[in-house]
Amino acid sequence: MKAPPKTGVFVNIVSNNSINWGEMKKSKFTESQIVKILGEQEQGKSVADICRDYGISQPTFYGWKSKFGVMDVNQLKRIKELEAEL
Repeated sequence: MKAPPKTGVFVNIVSNNSINWGEMKKSKFTESQIVKILGEQEQGKSVADICRDYGISQPTFYGWKSKFGVMDVNQLKRIKELEAEL
């Protein structure tokens, strides 16, 4: 069996035990949009309302929150610039 690729791929095991490598679904939101969505909670909007407005699940919201934390858009841009320098 081949070793799995390092990132961005999921495995679909078919009923006959063969493996199908496929691409992961891309997010319909950019990172800066996600940071803005998370900021709405800080302004007092409930998580349920945010999720309903943007068509996302609460686990998705909290996953984003754990990944992006209390970052604002300027901090996100700075991190992107630093990553580009590497």
